[in-house]
Amino acid sequence: MALKTLVVTVGILGAFTLNNWNESIKAKRVEVKTLIELNNALILLKEEYVISLGYDEWASISVDTVLAYIDSKREYDENMNRYLNGALMTITVTGVNIDWLKNKGMETITSDSIKHKISGLYNIDIAAIKTVENWRGNLGREQVWQWFYPTSDGLIKPIDYNSLIQDKAFLGKVQFQKEMSGHLVNFYKTIISKIDELSADIEAEIRRLE
Repeated sequence: MALKTLVVTVGILGAFTLNNWNESIKAKRVEVKTLIELNNALILLKEEYVISLGYDEWASISVDTVLAYIDSKREYDENMNRYLNGALMTITVTGVNIDWLKNKGMETITSDSIKHKISGLYNIDIAAIKTVENWRGNLGREQVWQWFYPTSDGLIKPIDYNSLIQDKAFLGKVQFQKEMSGHLVNFYKTIISKIDELSADIEAEIRRLE
C-alpha cells in the first residue's frame, strides 16, 4: 500500500512539474513574441524621430544662415529663398505617438530593467513637445504670407527684402524658430539614443530567452 501511494505521489509530482515546465515554456514564448513586436515598433518609432530630426537640423541651419545674411547686411539673392523656406516653412512630423507603450504586454515582460526603460521612454514629455511643434507650425503658416509669396519651385520669396530685415515681428519669429529648432534637435537626439539603448537591451533579452 505504501509503495502504491509513493508511486501515485511521484506520478502527481511528475505531472505537476511537467505542467509547470510547459507553462514556463509557453510564458517564454509569449514574452519573446511581445519583445519582438515591441522592438519592431521601436524601429518604426525611431524612423519617425530620425525624419523629424532631419527637418529640424535643416531648420536650424537655415535660421543661422538667414541671420548671417541679415547681420552682415548682405544683399538679397535667390539662394536665400531655400534658407528662408527652411527657416520658416519646415515641415515637422507630428505623427509620433508612444501611447502604445502602455499597452504592449508589459505584464508578460520579466526584465525589470526593460520595464523601467519602457516606462522612462513613455514618460518623456511628448505632449509638451507636440504642443511646441504645433505652435511653431501654426505660427509659421499664419504669419508668413504677410512677408512672402510662393515661387514656382515651391519655395518662398520676400515681397520686400529691405523692409523684411527691419521688421521686428519677422526678426522675432526667426529667433523663435531658432530656439525651437535647437530645442527639438536636442530632444530628438536624446530620445533616439534612448530608443537605441532599449532596442539593444530587448534584443539581448530575446537571445537569452531563446
